[in-house]
Amino acid sequence: MFINPHYEIAATVISLVLILFFSIAKKTRNFQNTTFFLALVLNGISAVSDIIVFYFRSYYPNQILEYTFSYVYLSTHVAVVIVVFFYFLANAREWYQVPKALKLVYLVPLIAVQAYILLDTLTFHTIVKYYEDGSFERGSGMLVLYGVTVFYLINIILALIIFRRSYPLQKRAMYVLGILIVLAGMLFQGINISFRLETFAVAVDLTLFFYFFQNPYKQIDRETRLFNKNPFYETMRRCIATKEDVDIVALVIQDFEEIMRNNSKEENHSVACQIADFLKSIDDSYTVYRVEKNLFVLSFDAKDDIEIAKVEKKLHDRFKQPWVVQNYQLNYKVHICHVPILNRFANVEGVMGFIYETLNSNFDREILGVQDFNLNILERGMKIKAALMDAIENDKFELTFSPIYSAKLGKINGFEISSRFYDSELGYVSETELMKYVENSGQMIKLGMLLFDKACNFISSHDFKKLGISFVGIKIRSVICLQYEFIGSVNKVFSQYDIDPSFICFQISEYIVSKVSHTFEAHMDILSSMGFQFCLDDYGSGFTNLASIYEYPIKYIKIDSKVVRAMEENEKAKITIESTLDLAKELSMKTIMGGISTEEEFEMVSAFNCDYEIGSYFYVDLDEVTFMRLLNENAMLPADEEVDLSSVKKTKLRTLTSNVASRLFGDNKDPLKPV
Repeated sequence: MFINPHYEIAATVISLVLILFFSIAKKTRNFQNTTFFLALVLNGISAVSDIIVFYFRSYYPNQILEYTFSYVYLSTHVAVVIVVFFYFLANAREWYQVPKALKLVYLVPLIAVQAYILLDTLTFHTIVKYYEDGSFERGSGMLVLYGVTVFYLINIILALIIFRRSYPLQKRAMYVLGILIVLAGMLFQGINISFRLETFAVAVDLTLFFYFFQNPYKQIDRETRLFNKNPFYETMRRCIATKEDVDIVALVIQDFEEIMRNNSKEENHSVACQIADFLKSIDDSYTVYRVEKNLFVLSFDAKDDIEIAKVEKKLHDRFKQPWVVQNYQLNYKVHICHVPILNRFANVEGVMGFIYETLNSNFDREILGVQDFNLNILERGMKIKAALMDAIENDKFELTFSPIYSAKLGKINGFEISSRFYDSELGYVSETELMKYVENSGQMIKLGMLLFDKACNFISSHDFKKLGISFVGIKIRSVICLQYEFIGSVNKVFSQYDIDPSFICFQISEYIVSKVSHTFEAHMDILSSMGFQFCLDDYGSGFTNLASIYEYPIKYIKIDSKVVRAMEENEKAKITIESTLDLAKELSMKTIMGGISTEEEFEMVSAFNCDYEIGSYFYVDLDEVTFMRLLNENAMLPADEEVDLSSVKKTKLRTLTSNVASRLFGDNKDPLKPV
């Protein structure tokens, strides 16, 4: 029986090209890269060994040489499938994360089959037997090799199932395709051994994996040739798990992207490369990452405070100097923050939370330390991000309500609807806390329409006009209202409920109005013609001017809480607000003072020509049961009676003080719990 070496030659060429390319490429040290490179080498050796066996068998028959290279072929050929399994596993777990019992399950068959191949080659020849004329035949021992191969293929399938969340859909599809290719190669070679398709099939698989997943250049920032955030994430995960004593220094360049927008592509490339070269020159032992466009991170073995101070000084001094680009100079303001990783973070999410928090830091000082950040809050933020998708997919959101009070009427006259979800570890996560994570999750539109449907369902279930409520505020986010399908989505939900559209007031932020497009301007006109009202939210936060008040169909203006705070200390702020309130009155608009948190603030704004007040001085984020009890109590108050709310306070748990709570809720003092 003779073989056709063409497929082995092709497998050899593929393996050599990938080995050369992968070995010279810049890459991180991890289990995944190690197993992939080992699979390339083993498959290449397997193909070359089979070609050598073919050469001796065809031209210089020699049983000793044939058995020698046959052993090399068989041992590497079986090992490569096992290493490919470890590569699959490495995409979900590092080797140190695998339990010891499982390590034995994975390693014992590998060791046993290698020992069996060696022993059979030296003695029994049950796997393959060579004859003096150069021919050969397979024996029953080949079933053992196929059995071990199938065992590891089954483990690959189990890994894909058990760790499916660690594999994106594209990866799962590509890995399933890889398994099918290997099985097809085994089937064809089993039917006709002269076609050596198994090694070629593995080479094709490794080529696909390299192109789609393992290409080192996908871990490199193309502009600076530094590592990007993916290898940084992997490195931090390994360091935390193995308790490696490493430090990082994060360097945030303020206004970097804004400056880059005003420069040419060549100029931006020049500056980025200069910064990268400088960071690499600090110390050859340091690893430099570009995590974001304006965020660079240096990682190194832990140093003492003196060495860290030297590194920070180098960075600080260099960025005090201009960066020369062609014929002009650029100056950047930076924040530099040193963070020791060991025993500081429980998981990589905490590190990433801290890293991204440095992007949003507003410290006046340029050199910061980990003590400047609340790591518990950062870790909670990352946990919220992880729990958010589950809350959206499984509809764990519930509505909360904040009454809008009218000092003139002495009663609650409206309310705002917000949302929250409950997590067993995090507790309640409010809308204010979670929205920044929703905006980055790509789920804002889905969540926004889900909450709008819940709000409409709630409104249609009660006769709020009998309870003295004249309007309800529903916030819409910029991502939602700028969608072309916004009107259709609103109509689809609203048509299911019997609600007067004039009862609903869409709250749009100053930021949305400042970035308003022709699309949303048309949306506002259509919704206004249907009877919906609009409230300009957070007015005074700095994004719009007075023209916004009369250019759009706005019925309500909600003054930002920062302005209320400013009025206590700045007489000019008070004059500005009085003028704004008078202007709104002349334009037949209603005004709402936001963020009222103290009795002094309430008394101050009550003296103004303002229609409504809202804030923690009254009630905020009440659950449905508590809120409806409050409205029923409110409806029984005479219209001309002033309500003494000075005793109403809000603790961190959103509880009411005993005198008000007992009047409204009896012995149940916690408004989060239904009676």
